[in-house]
Amino acid sequence: MLTANGTNLAAVFARAKDGDTIKVVGTVKDMVLQNRSFTKAVTIDATQATFTDTLTIKNVSKVNFLGGTYGSRTQEMRTGRAVGLYNSSDVNFSRVFFVGTGRGTGVGITTAGSRGISVSAGNFQNLRLGIGITASTDVRISSSRFIGMTSDGINIADSHRVTATANRCTNGAPSAGAHPDCIQLWSILGNPRQSDISLTNNYVNGPTQGLTSFNASAGGGLRITMIGNTIATSFPQGIACGNCDNSIFTNNTLTTLPGARWRTSMNIDGNNNIIENNTVGDRPPLGAQTLALLGSLDGADISNAISLFEEPLPDFALEDLALLASMLPLDSLTPDAMTFGSTLAAVPEPTTWAQLVFGFILVGAAVRTRRSGRSVVA
Repeated sequence: MLTANGTNLAAVFARAKDGDTIKVVGTVKDMVLQNRSFTKAVTIDATQATFTDTLTIKNVSKVNFLGGTYGSRTQEMRTGRAVGLYNSSDVNFSRVFFVGTGRGTGVGITTAGSRGISVSAGNFQNLRLGIGITASTDVRISSSRFIGMTSDGINIADSHRVTATANRCTNGAPSAGAHPDCIQLWSILGNPRQSDISLTNNYVNGPTQGLTSFNASAGGGLRITMIGNTIATSFPQGIACGNCDNSIFTNNTLTTLPGARWRTSMNIDGNNNIIENNTVGDRPPLGAQTLALLGSLDGADISNAISLFEEPLPDFALEDLALLASMLPLDSLTPDAMTFGSTLAAVPEPTTWAQLVFGFILVGAAVRTRRSGRSVVA
């Protein structure tokens, strides 16, 4: 077993051999682990470590992270992320603990241009976003808890073959202007539609939306599966999937929490979908205070709010796509032809970065829609 701390972790990782375990102790600040590919997975045992700033993982294959605390309750992280994972494969996180300040900022994990990533039994608290997945394939998130998120639990953008099962989103604390969702999906105009995404047996409770897929004009989704989820919320979209084809929505239970302004509903459109055995509960009676707040809104706006709470591609995805553009050809980021370079280019100069991000912002703006005429399942 190798031992590392906040000053030598990168050096220890650089000399690790197949199958080694690295025991990390103490406080680790800003750290980069990169350019290692193992035949037998290396384990980083961080059960006695705290990563207080960004851990960046680039061009790495076959590494398992066990335990550890990532992030800070008192200060913002340099990049806004506790862990940034890029151009890597077969990296797993188990029993990890991510914390934020609760001030409407901070992301637990973002992964971009990667495959074979998993997060199991994770605990994410008081962050803006727990996990952000961009341009990645074969990702699995399971048995993780998202508590006190100020926006979303999991975001999946421009990705394929992603599974999220038995996760819990509870006690949401939406910040001003947030459009909260437990799990939200996006396609990107001009790229292959998001596909083969399975959301099963997740539990959602509180002031948030449930499981949503927007940006229909950018392509919607193919083979999206939402089965056996339990959703009790006070926001309008319990389950939403715009322009989704060959998808399955069965055995989901939706409930509107007492005093909610909107009814929690299921809104799906597309072709060749299976929509069966779902339960969508009635909205409970509204109290006098809630009725006063509703003012002049008509019944349709109150009960369904179909066009509300959709948002463009999130900032983290735009930034990660821009970073990937500096690492490898974008045409390699396809669901069946993901490539992983042996080396990484340098981060672009500020002017180049600005041009990249601006281009992706334009894409995000172009695909944002206010849809009408969807099917409403009750």
